[in-house]
Amino acid sequence: MPFEVIHAIREGEFDIHLVKPYNTMLYMLAISFDMDGLAEVLVGLAIITYSMIKLNLSVLTLGFLMYLVFIIAAFFVQIAVMVLVSSLAFLVVKSDALMHLYFKISDFVRYPVTVYHISIVFFLTFFLPLAISSFYPATALLKGVSLLTALTVLAPVVLFVAVSVFLWNLAMKSYTSAGG
Repeated sequence: MPFEVIHAIREGEFDIHLVKPYNTMLYMLAISFDMDGLAEVLVGLAIITYSMIKLNLSVLTLGFLMYLVFIIAAFFVQIAVMVLVSSLAFLVVKSDALMHLYFKISDFVRYPVTVYHISIVFFLTFFLPLAISSFYPATALLKGVSLLTALTVLAPVVLFVAVSVFLWNLAMKSYTSAGG
């Protein structure tokens, strides 16, 4: 989404979307859907299925249900990051560098957050909740999580998504068009 928004703003084409009778943010999310990512999803599902079979994990457990909840929450976090960076495109023309910064930060969640200092764990769980995309789903699946842990992890996700949408709406109100 950010690259489509940045391109549309830079080229002066974003105004076309503003006069259409649909939600601009949802439309930009829809047109930025990348079918190439479907292969990654399918490979990921195959790896998870294989791992669950080899580890003898059942889909009929609370841990698996929490795993699914965390995966859905992770999806919303990824969307929220895209919305956040896209909303900054209205203020800073070269905001595509923020996407590269996001990709570098997201490298941290490739490893269990328990290997990091508590300040990094706090940042990746509560400020920029990227740990929801890997660590917490795996923990729920392998060890299970308490309801308190689930609520503690999901609350920042809800807040992060709300802040991203709020900033998008705020940026849309301050958008002054490319005309001139």
